[in-house]
Amino acid sequence: MDRTLFALLGEMEDETSSLDRQEFQTRLGRGLAEMNNRYAAYLYAPFVLGSGFPEFSAVLRTHAPVYGMARTLAEVCHPLPLRVAVARGEIDGGLESRDAEAMDGPAFDLAGELLYRARKEERLLLVHTGDDDFDTLFNALLLLLHRNFQQWTSRQWEVVRLYRELGRQSDVAQALDISQQSVSNTLSGAGWKVVKEVEDSLTRVLGEVQILPLADPLGV
Repeated sequence: MDRTLFALLGEMEDETSSLDRQEFQTRLGRGLAEMNNRYAAYLYAPFVLGSGFPEFSAVLRTHAPVYGMARTLAEVCHPLPLRVAVARGEIDGGLESRDAEAMDGPAFDLAGELLYRARKEERLLLVHTGDDDFDTLFNALLLLLHRNFQQWTSRQWEVVRLYRELGRQSDVAQALDISQQSVSNTLSGAGWKVVKEVEDSLTRVLGEVQILPLADPLGV
């Protein structure tokens, strides 16, 4: 039986925050529920909060949605730093229950190492697919994007998040009760056009690169 899947581990850093812990626990829980709904077709085991909040985990059938997942969760958790690691490898235990917390194996060991590295290097996301060339280029591009995100103000995060969701500057302006020109200026200051081009390229590459298997280890 081929037990090769993608282990995802993540954490939110809240030790130095003066913000309400319960608020962010609720926010992260809501974000994970959104991931389970939006990306259900890609999940072998759904996102679940770990016993040591703010840790979480999931098991993916493919690496394709990892950037969208990490970016959306980063928006949900802002301003607290979020780290995510995804590693392809063998999964042991818990396959029948579809409970990521009950699973272990080489994929989780490698994801744990990547998460430690992401924390030390202040990265949003690190990915290991087994394709060294792809991983090197992909992770470097992710690092550049994240360094840009780290320069954003809270207002830029808010405006970009709403613009992704609503799709029109006028709708964002109405939601925030500000002028459309203010929305346009904020998007420009965040370098939105460049970010969007890079993100579209990432999404396309993730969809085109064939790193298999996608099969269910239980044949379901």
